[in-house]
Amino acid sequence: MHAAFDQFGKQVAEVLLAPTGTVVVDGELAATDAQRPDVRYEPDPKKAAERAELGDLGRMAEGPCTLELMHEAPSVDEMLGCLRKVLTWNHLRALLPDPQPGEAPRSSAVCWLLCGGHPKTAALELALVPMPGWPAGFLWASPGLPLRVVVCSQLPRTPATLPLRLLGAGVTLREAMEDLRAMPSGPLRDKLRWLVRYFLRQRANRATLAPGEPAELEATVIDLSEFQAMDDQLRREGQLAPLLHQFERKLCRVLTEAERETLLGRLVAMGPTRLSDVVLDLDGPTLDAWLRDPAAT
Repeated sequence: MHAAFDQFGKQVAEVLLAPTGTVVVDGELAATDAQRPDVRYEPDPKKAAERAELGDLGRMAEGPCTLELMHEAPSVDEMLGCLRKVLTWNHLRALLPDPQPGEAPRSSAVCWLLCGGHPKTAALELALVPMPGWPAGFLWASPGLPLRVVVCSQLPRTPATLPLRLLGAGVTLREAMEDLRAMPSGPLRDKLRWLVRYFLRQRANRATLAPGEPAELEATVIDLSEFQAMDDQLRREGQLAPLLHQFERKLCRVLTEAERETLLGRLVAMGPTRLSDVVLDLDGPTLDAWLRDPAAT
């Protein structure tokens, strides 16, 4: 497993899906038998339009689901392990109180397993076939089995698949980066570019690659000046500067460069309204803790 690159995939899922529902990363399902899906997601029924903007990732997130990220082709045992986790979650969800009158019925969750390479052996043994109505690269065994496989290397090169292709490797990743550079300006582009920039900066802060960690992302050679231009654009639009001023007044100190980067990332992910609410509602010590908490919402 490529831990660092899989972490990038979790960040992509969290930043893109958090505005449209409830996202839990690496959350334990049961204390008696620890099982941790990479990402667990419950959609907000009121956010269908926002999900639609995410292309095929948004379609995947129309119902409750888990996302499992594997940089290489998974084995049969790894696929069955992912299936076991979503079945456990469905069992726990079935034990919850029934929905109140007027609420939507509770649907079963499915597991989406995203992998960089085609799992030829597992696909043969589990009889995986193309999913009707979905692009090439989407596989399942049957509609009733809550396991879906997304082979990033087989996805068509379209805007709808771009967030998923960024989780691929080799040629798939390089083409996705080219498409990201050419992507028209907009909120989705800014989020994706910030995520790549954040990953590259994390890598730059480490002296060496972790064992087995792929270097494809650096090899695509995205010019960091493009991301600096995005920062400048946000500042020019006047979104970041007032927030920095409000945070520094509430905290009675100047934010560090790392804190400014954190605030910029949350501005992209959460929007200026949410950050304004945070700085107005929290007192100084609580706001300081919120800024230092990587899981803050």
